[in-house]
Amino acid sequence: MYAASSIQTCKTHVKLCWPDSSGVLLRCYFHPFGRKSPACRESCCDKPSSCFDSIYTRKECCSTGFARLFPTADAVEVDWEDGSRWAASEAGYDPTGAHPSFSSTQRAWEASISNASIRMSQEVLGHHLEFMAFKRSGPALGKVLEELSEDLYRLGHVELLKNQAPSAVAVDVGASIGLVSVLLCKLWAGARVVAMEPAPPNFRYLLWNLRINHVTDCVWPLNVAAGASPSPERHFFYSPTYPTWSQYCQEDCQDDDDSWRGGYTDWQLRFSAPVVSLAEVVWALGFNRIDFLKVDCEGCEWEIFAPHAWERLRHRIRYVATELHQWALPTDAERGLEASVRGFVCRHEVVRENFLCSTM
Repeated sequence: MYAASSIQTCKTHVKLCWPDSSGVLLRCYFHPFGRKSPACRESCCDKPSSCFDSIYTRKECCSTGFARLFPTADAVEVDWEDGSRWAASEAGYDPTGAHPSFSSTQRAWEASISNASIRMSQEVLGHHLEFMAFKRSGPALGKVLEELSEDLYRLGHVELLKNQAPSAVAVDVGASIGLVSVLLCKLWAGARVVAMEPAPPNFRYLLWNLRINHVTDCVWPLNVAAGASPSPERHFFYSPTYPTWSQYCQEDCQDDDDSWRGGYTDWQLRFSAPVVSLAEVVWALGFNRIDFLKVDCEGCEWEIFAPHAWERLRHRIRYVATELHQWALPTDAERGLEASVRGFVCRHEVVRENFLCSTM
């Protein structure tokens, strides 16, 4: 038999299984010799302690005894027919029967991830936002909320557009877990917002957040990536620590040996998703125009706004807000691409880590 461990020793035991597991769920409590330790669990859970961190949380370890390293989810197939009915509907349309936020698979996913999720809330541009997120993403999302509160995307100008386009159409490319989509609905009553997000775990949180903010009638979500031209499949990777960061895989993340992964503190997930063009979205949903386009997709903006693609669609888009990532500018990009894109979308510009541009 072994003696009950101290709180500090338990913390060490908690971390013993950290570097040795590559699974989704990690066992929280171990004895130094590999046996599960109920005494360690009691020492940690029965009193305030320092046993827990952003991965091994009290909520998980004191309920199931397992901690989730990263979120997993299946992709959600796009139902373009239901989407077109939503797009054509009148204000007050009840999408409960068709909207993926209300599906049984979505509810089951929420139940499976609830212990590993956090609930956050904040006032942004005069509106209250509530949202669920993976437990490790709080600091990164806090930074996003700061940027939204500073109105770096100039979303506050959406209020000024109400009288011009009361039944407006907005497209949120790189919607992540839905912060901008929800905010657009609150800023622009009566709008239709199409939220495009390729990462399945992000997309599941997006569905959850649309429902808890009561904006399912306003937002139609698409589990797809955006690009200049359609493709049935493209590979991506992202970090659950930074859910707003998701980008195309290059050759170095196609390896079967998983050498493309980051460390355990910034675990990167690889996934595949279909790519659609904005022209496809406009056509498939039956829209004649896009009144407001927001693009934050960690590199796909160079495809969307490339002259050969943008010239075909720009006459149908009134206003744009985007983040330009110079580090993601393709190495084989045609000469003058950056200058052309900046000329299209950077009427107003804020320089932070990247360039936040808008035409409003």
